[in-house]
Amino acid sequence: MGVFVRDLRGRAVSAVNGAEITITEATSAKGENFSFSLLEDRLIIAQKSELIENAIDAFKGQGSYADKPGVKKTLAQPLSLKNSLVNVYIPSYGEMLKQYLLNQDQELPVATLKQLDAIGSVVMGIAAQEQGLHLQAIAQFNPDSFKSLPSEVSGDILSTFPETTLMVMNGKNLAQGWSVLVEESAQDPELEDLVRQIRRGFSQANFDVDREVFGWLDGEFAMGMVTLERGGIANLGLAGIMMLETSDRQTGEEALTKLNQLAQSNPNIISNERNIDNIQVTEWTAGQQGIILSYGWLDNQKLRLNLGTSWETSDQQKAQQSLTKQPIFQTIESLLPKDNLGYFYLDFQQLTQQLKTFPGTLVDPDTEAVLNSIQGLGMTATLPNKSTSQLDLVLSIQSTDQ
Repeated sequence: MGVFVRDLRGRAVSAVNGAEITITEATSAKGENFSFSLLEDRLIIAQKSELIENAIDAFKGQGSYADKPGVKKTLAQPLSLKNSLVNVYIPSYGEMLKQYLLNQDQELPVATLKQLDAIGSVVMGIAAQEQGLHLQAIAQFNPDSFKSLPSEVSGDILSTFPETTLMVMNGKNLAQGWSVLVEESAQDPELEDLVRQIRRGFSQANFDVDREVFGWLDGEFAMGMVTLERGGIANLGLAGIMMLETSDRQTGEEALTKLNQLAQSNPNIISNERNIDNIQVTEWTAGQQGIILSYGWLDNQKLRLNLGTSWETSDQQKAQQSLTKQPIFQTIESLLPKDNLGYFYLDFQQLTQQLKTFPGTLVDPDTEAVLNSIQGLGMTATLPNKSTSQLDLVLSIQSTDQ
């Protein structure tokens, strides 16, 4: 930021430990006014000199922002970060954000206002780790905002994904999430309209959303993209894999039967069944595109669906080393909380390679250099109790000696 020395003036306002303190007012190259002062080993910058005077008074023992009851509680919120670079404390985050949006003359939906009213303080921090950067955010909520806590995941389902997994996310109990949404929609017209539209859309295909779409998905689930040597979705060397666990296989099979009947009504799709390694596999073939979907039950509770590739190709991928044994994933996982609601993982090294192969995609040198320096990204959320939500994000950076 360029600073003009014109209009630069300093004035002594106080003394700390016998040393005179000077507040300097300046104008930036853009014409913006600001003030700054050196308070022992601290540099204070503010738009107005009055704010710096207040900071000096607080430093000398007068009324401090940190002494306010709500702020004290926020500052006491622990972050489990090592080598922290910066911490941000916002005592009334929901109210602050709501006021900002209202000042922008935005008409906020009832659901949004309700969510903002439920948010209390937020603490955020960024730390430099040997493996990369770790961002952590902890938010305090009104305990009544959660009628039921989402289910934690074991993460075991991720071991069924190969090391060539480009991206994956997992979680648990979609049935519970849908039930909570339906329950909340009874008191929120906008959510009620959303639920009505979802039900109407699926009913046109003869699906009962509550029972046949979400009702049987009470176990863990994972959805991801894997890279292939050739073929896959649009011949881009990509395929989708979805793993679903359920305690109600019968309803799941009923839903799949309806889905298969829907596909057979399309003359461009041919559906057939094969027995592969004692697994009854259903495959959809669409003309020149080849197999666009294949699925089968691995056991009484686990269903696997492959998008854009055959069952055999998916098996070949699975035979590789597991994603959970992949070094980059393990590095990121080691920094994230073990008891969580699910992972989101993105392998930047594979992403960079895929971008180079996409037709018509040009990655400029600067962007490529940034992408090459990033190994992967991982994110997870936890809910330790009904009043606390924690988000962790880790960006794994390529070591300079590699």
